[in-house]
Amino acid sequence: MRVIPSVVVGIGSSGAYVLANLERILYEVLGASAVDVFRLISIDTDNTRKEDEPPPGGKRGLTLSAYEKDLGRAIYNLKKVLGNDFSWCPADLKIQGQGAGNIRAGGRVMFFNKFAEIWEAIRNATADVNAAARRPQSEQNLMAELRRRGLNQEPGIVDANTEAVYVVGTLAGGTGSGMCVDMGYAIHNAAPNALRFGIFFLADRASLPVYVQNTWAALK
Repeated sequence: MRVIPSVVVGIGSSGAYVLANLERILYEVLGASAVDVFRLISIDTDNTRKEDEPPPGGKRGLTLSAYEKDLGRAIYNLKKVLGNDFSWCPADLKIQGQGAGNIRAGGRVMFFNKFAEIWEAIRNATADVNAAARRPQSEQNLMAELRRRGLNQEPGIVDANTEAVYVVGTLAGGTGSGMCVDMGYAIHNAAPNALRFGIFFLADRASLPVYVQNTWAALK
């Protein structure tokens, strides 16, 4: 067994759901031990209150809200900064309700609007798991938990020379489909040595047309 220090970024409501379950799995496997080679970051544009029951060991992740109430101000500021590089944003962009409103451009606007926070969170998380992987105590805690479950491993199971960043979510909605491409570039910039993996749910042909359109456009 080899354990790669990893950061998992969940985008949108689907990503947040995956991370909430991953937190519970980590607790079931690792208990409340200080195993710091994993970090979870949830990024959502929907700030409505959700059912969130952290595992008994406490939350291991960070939650970032990308929601922007004053979308007009955000668009105005981004236009000033990005100039022609912001031409992809429709001039009449409006979002009804919470989140990105199933609009890809809405998700992308909110990503750029909170880019500095997102970039810093990814950079800090990858640096943290890398540093944890180099501390003997992290591996000792991990091995102790595995032994408690009948899994005897030789020392050296934590790979201190590699880190990985996973992105999970769906391409059907506006948040995931709008953020996914730029997120890859942001991760490469914030953590240039990290392996990058994208894991996304796709809309099938029976889904609502907007979900199919978002999925197709993101992949294209």
